Amino acid sequence: MKDNIAPVLIIAFNRPDLAAELINILRQNRVMKIYFAVDGPRPDRTGEIERCLAVRNLIKQFDWGCEVQTRFAEQNQGCKYGPANAINWFFDNVDSGIILEDDCHPVSDFFPFATELLVKFADDHRIGMISGHNFYQFQTDKTSSYYFSKLPIISGWATWRRAWAFQDVSLSRYRVKMDQIKASLGHSTRFRNYWWKYIDQWEAGLDSWAIPWAIALFANDMLCIKPAVNLISNQGFRDDSTHTSFEYDSQRYESTKSLAWPLVHPEIGSGQILVDEQADIKDENRYVGVWRRGLTWLGAKVGWPLKMLVKYVHYFESKARGWD
Repeated sequence: MKDNIAPVLIIAFNRPDLAAELINILRQNRVMKIYFAVDGPRPDRTGEIERCLAVRNLIKQFDWGCEVQTRFAEQNQGCKYGPANAINWFFDNVDSGIILEDDCHPVSDFFPFATELLVKFADDHRIGMISGHNFYQFQTDKTSSYYFSKLPIISGWATWRRAWAFQDVSLSRYRVKMDQIKASLGHSTRFRNYWWKYIDQWEAGLDSWAIPWAIALFANDMLCIKPAVNLISNQGFRDDSTHTSFEYDSQRYESTKSLAWPLVHPEIGSGQILVDEQADIKDENRYVGVWRRGLTWLGAKVGWPLKMLVKYVHYFESKARGWD
């Protein structure tokens, strides 16, 4: 699998430095089939036309004999329709593949990890996606290379055309099921109410394709595979990001580890897949914790010296809770 990596879709916009770094990672790993989608500029943003053009000009960096298809939007499609349309285009051309936004930078192990599992679970409709993220290693079975979760992490991931077919960026096909979806989400009312705020924000105009994708997974009981270690460095916590300018534990989102090979697969029967419920509960508790919500809010409001203090508080919290 390390010599036959699945097709990769790059979703980019106006950050040529991040896109160039990602392309270099693909070069280092000899990814040979690439789809390069770049959204169009917003005409009212100073310098954005030039930055988007600089991203498109990175096509010259695909210099290792790989096959590259491009989708350059003439007009800005935004964070809802831009990525969704790019993924639609991707799956018009491939049956399965890896999806990387420009700030999602994988370690080398992610490519064979995703490729092997795309093949293994190609016809298993219980699985909806393969994530490259695992920030806290909450999984119960420490001997397997991955585990199954009901909570998707959607940045640096892989999926199949058969799963993406359930995506509805307008949510119209899931309107009649929304109460049922909410009632079955997570293990506590507190978490349900916390997560459902994303839906409320989306309904109020939050420009996001990922929230409808999560709803598609929930509505169709599709699980997310998560690796035993974090394989994606999220470089998106910066001032020019749309949704992630600050996260109090962003250092953990950026740090990565390596997987042991060959992969050790968890036991899987022909019936219901065993979800690591305890790992999901720990993750839910972390999301609704006062520390995470309060410190992330505080860090987004204050200057850089206090931002660093917030990060130090998280570091000591991680030590105290045994998250390292």
